[in-house]
Amino acid sequence: MIPVVEEELAVGKREFDVGGVCVSTHVSARSVAKTVSVIEERIIVDRRVVDRPIEDGQADTFRDGSFELKASAEEPIITKRAHVVEEIRIHKDRTERVETVNDTLRHTEVELSELPDRRRVEAGPRTR
Repeated sequence: MIPVVEEELAVGKREFDVGGVCVSTHVSARSVAKTVSVIEERIIVDRRVVDRPIEDGQADTFRDGSFELKASAEEPIITKRAHVVEEIRIHKDRTERVETVNDTLRHTEVELSELPDRRRVEAGPRTR
């Protein structure tokens, strides 16, 4: 038996890396200073010695009572707010192209030829 062999062309694809990008992020801190003006109140009591008679209309001075005078102060209140200041967009651009592949394929050629029939050649006159 004689095998007849023929090659076929099979074109496939393989994927390989052609580069890329590595994105790393890190957080850094910096010191800042802001000035703010704050107010602070103090109650000051001045006492002085006097000697004078009670005036008309101050007769009810001898009664119980009280009142309050409050002082206030301000202090800085710190609030922090994070906000986005930039965006980085990473994407891939993909194109498609057609590529022609050229190669040589082999196959077995079979050629047949008949051999002369020896019976016909030997069929001539026989000498014994």
